[in-house]
Amino acid sequence: MASDWVDSKPALSSTPIHNYERNVVQIPFDVVRPPIADIDLLDVMSYASVGTIIGHEVTHAFDEQGKLHGPTGNLGQNWWSTESRRRFTERERCYIEQYALLTGSDD
Repeated sequence: MASDWVDSKPALSSTPIHNYERNVVQIPFDVVRPPIADIDLLDVMSYASVGTIIGHEVTHAFDEQGKLHGPTGNLGQNWWSTESRRRFTERERCYIEQYALLTGSDD
Protein backbone atom coordinates (compact mmCIF):
# COMPACT_ATOMS: atom_id res chain seq x y z
CA MET A 1 0.00 0.00 0.00
CA ALA A 2 1.12 3.54 -0.66
CA SER A 3 0.54 4.48 2.98
CA ASP A 4 3.21 1.95 4.00
CA TRP A 5 5.86 4.25 2.50
CA VAL A 6 4.98 6.95 5.01
CA ASP A 7 5.21 4.47 7.87
CA SER A 8 8.54 3.09 6.61
CA LYS A 9 10.35 6.38 7.23
CA PRO A 10 11.67 5.27 10.67
CA ALA A 11 13.41 2.34 8.95
CA LEU A 12 15.70 4.91 7.34
CA SER A 13 16.67 6.27 10.75
CA SER A 14 19.20 4.61 13.03
CA THR A 15 16.85 3.92 15.94
CA PRO A 16 14.64 0.83 16.26
CA ILE A 17 11.14 1.66 17.52
CA HIS A 18 7.92 0.02 18.62
CA ASN A 19 5.11 1.77 16.76
CA TYR A 20 2.25 1.87 19.27
CA GLU A 21 -0.42 2.86 16.75
CA ARG A 22 0.29 -0.10 14.47
CA ASN A 23 1.63 -2.43 17.17
CA VAL A 24 4.70 -3.27 15.11
CA VAL A 25 8.44 -3.16 15.68
CA GLN A 26 10.33 -1.16 13.07
CA ILE A 27 13.98 -2.10 12.65
CA PRO A 28 16.21 0.25 10.66
CA PHE A 29 18.64 -1.04 8.08
CA ASP A 30 21.60 -0.10 10.30
CA VAL A 31 20.67 -2.86 12.74
CA VAL A 32 21.47 -5.60 10.25
CA ARG A 33 24.90 -4.18 9.43
CA PRO A 34 28.21 -4.26 11.30
CA PRO A 35 28.93 -4.09 14.14
CA ILE A 36 25.55 -5.54 15.21
CA ALA A 37 25.15 -8.11 12.45
CA ASP A 38 28.52 -8.86 10.92
CA ILE A 39 29.62 -11.50 8.41
CA ASP A 40 32.87 -11.87 10.38
CA LEU A 41 30.98 -12.91 13.54
CA LEU A 42 29.50 -16.30 14.24
CA ASP A 43 25.91 -16.38 12.96
CA VAL A 44 24.66 -17.01 16.48
CA MET A 45 26.25 -13.75 17.67
CA SER A 46 24.63 -11.70 14.91
CA TYR A 47 21.24 -13.33 15.47
CA ALA A 48 21.52 -12.81 19.22
CA SER A 49 22.43 -9.14 18.79
CA VAL A 50 19.52 -8.46 16.46
CA GLY A 51 17.19 -10.59 18.61
CA THR A 52 18.09 -8.60 21.71
CA ILE A 53 17.15 -5.38 19.95
CA ILE A 54 13.87 -6.85 18.68
CA GLY A 55 13.06 -8.23 22.13
CA HIS A 56 13.72 -4.86 23.72
CA GLU A 57 11.37 -3.15 21.28
CA VAL A 58 8.64 -5.77 21.81
CA THR A 59 8.66 -5.01 25.54
CA HIS A 60 7.52 -1.47 24.71
CA ALA A 61 4.12 -2.98 23.83
CA PHE A 62 3.73 -3.46 27.60
CA ASP A 63 5.34 -0.29 28.97
CA GLU A 64 3.41 2.68 30.39
CA GLN A 65 2.34 3.86 26.95
CA GLY A 66 2.15 0.53 25.15
CA LYS A 67 -0.17 -1.16 27.59
CA LEU A 68 -2.78 1.52 26.82
CA HIS A 69 -2.99 0.37 23.18
CA GLY A 70 -4.90 -2.74 22.16
CA PRO A 71 -3.51 -5.54 19.98
CA THR A 72 -4.29 -3.55 16.84
CA GLY A 73 -2.90 -0.29 18.26
CA ASN A 74 -6.19 1.25 19.35
CA LEU A 75 -5.50 3.75 22.14
CA GLY A 76 -7.75 3.34 25.15
CA GLN A 77 -8.92 -0.13 24.21
CA ASN A 78 -9.50 -2.04 27.45
CA TRP A 79 -7.79 -5.24 26.33
CA TRP A 80 -6.48 -6.52 29.66
CA SER A 81 -8.63 -8.39 32.14
CA THR A 82 -8.77 -7.02 35.67
CA GLU A 83 -6.71 -9.98 36.87
CA SER A 84 -4.07 -9.46 34.13
CA ARG A 85 -3.71 -5.78 35.04
CA ARG A 86 -3.41 -6.60 38.74
CA ARG A 87 -0.77 -9.28 38.18
CA PHE A 88 1.17 -7.16 35.69
CA THR A 89 1.24 -4.21 38.11
CA GLU A 90 2.41 -6.53 40.89
CA ARG A 91 5.32 -7.81 38.79
CA GLU A 92 6.09 -4.35 37.45
CA ARG A 93 6.38 -3.03 41.01
CA CYS A 94 8.71 -5.90 41.89
CA TYR A 95 11.10 -4.97 39.05
CA ILE A 96 11.01 -1.30 40.01
CA GLU A 97 11.87 -2.15 43.62
CA GLN A 98 14.69 -4.50 42.59
CA TYR A 99 16.29 -1.99 40.22
CA ALA A 100 15.97 0.79 42.80
CA LEU A 101 18.38 -1.20 44.98
CA LEU A 102 21.14 -1.14 42.36
CA THR A 103 23.88 1.37 43.07
CA GLY A 104 25.96 1.14 39.91
CA SER A 105 29.17 0.55 41.84
CA ASP A 106 31.17 -2.59 42.59
CA ASP A 107 31.23 -1.90 46.34
